[in-house]
Amino acid sequence: MQAQNRFSTPDDVSERAIMDALIDDPGPWTVEEVQREFSNPIAVLDGLARLAGVGMIHRIGDEFVFATRTAKQAASIFEG
Repeated sequence: MQAQNRFSTPDDVSERAIMDALIDDPGPWTVEEVQREFSNPIAVLDGLARLAGVGMIHRIGDEFVFATRTAKQAASIFEG
């Protein structure tokens, strides 16, 4: 069985871009603010759901999102 490249689909790239935005400007952000940063608001909703599912973002109700401490730490490790 071949390994699949994690960043081979546009949705995965969107998730990385979403994380970059949330880490660069710590929130909380409204979901609507995140959607305005990207051209495909539906893909943003899907990406936020996946990121929340794996513990990379916290949600406050359905309106606010922000990066977890773990996500911020991981970003700092991979930056340098």
